[in-house]
Amino acid sequence: MAANYVRGGVLWPSPLGAILSSSRVGDVVLDPFIGGGTTAVVVKNFGRKFLGCDINPEYVSIAEERLKR
Repeated sequence: MAANYVRGGVLWPSPLGAILSSSRVGDVVLDPFIGGGTTAVVVKNFGRKFLGCDINPEYVSIAEERLKR
């Protein structure tokens, strides 16, 4: 079971379980609300490809920086 984490006083579930159970290595995972890029990082770490977008360009920048690490 994937761990949950707290950010901003809110408990957020890790997307790991959903990604691993619904996709295969090499699949493309779509995240239409990229936020801080948590899903993108998990997808990248487990051999999936990623497509993400957000209406707020600041979130896209945050996710891009996280993916560079």
